Amino acid sequence: MKYDVPINDSRFGKLFPCSCMKGELARRRQDKLREITNLTGSELSGMTFDKFDPNKCVAPFQENREKRIEETRIVRAQMVEVKRLCVEYAENPKGWLILQGNVGSGKTMLACAIANEQWKNNRSAHYETAPDILSMLREGYKTDSFDERMKLLADIDLLVLDDLGAERGTEWAEEQLYVLLNNRYRSALPLVVTTNERLESTKKIHPRIVSRLRQGTERTGGFSRVVTVPAGDLRPYV
Repeated sequence: MKYDVPINDSRFGKLFPCSCMKGELARRRQDKLREITNLTGSELSGMTFDKFDPNKCVAPFQENREKRIEETRIVRAQMVEVKRLCVEYAENPKGWLILQGNVGSGKTMLACAIANEQWKNNRSAHYETAPDILSMLREGYKTDSFDERMKLLADIDLLVLDDLGAERGTEWAEEQLYVLLNNRYRSALPLVVTTNERLESTKKIHPRIVSRLRQGTERTGGFSRVVTVPAGDLRPYV
């Protein structure tokens, strides 16, 4: 399609993909990433908002039983709000959403639920842990496909980057993660990040990456939003 614009407009005389073609290109990017990573999406199909029950969340472990019961009540009320924020983001994914909190607190399930909403509405999304993304990029050197893989990750409609901070913090890893995040930032593309680290105090995530993730978090309506997931480890109870 062509835009009906004045001759001095940068879009004059240029062809642009229509909305249906944009959707097809997005699906191709998603399919290519799935082919590379052997991730079909079915592995995450059970991680939906319907199956995430805040009333099954637990507080971080406390020796004192009475205190643990009271804190669990508070945490469950807070998790209702955390889920609401994630549902709201999934309905209109703009900017970046960072979920930080304890191991096993439900961050990955909420992040995957956001991705599942995109798939359900025929929008492209890709889920991967930070260590696996780096491994996938590294493998690209062997097949001369590194640039292609980086571009696919940078251009997918929604990227879920799980478990940031669990990767080995080499100079190469830090550089690739920063390039990926910076490319998505420049294109204003949605990103969901989960991490066991606290961004304000982490020593595991490079300061450049932390700074980019916290873009606009100190003002209302900023580009990024950091949500602390207060629950304790759910896995021993499921």
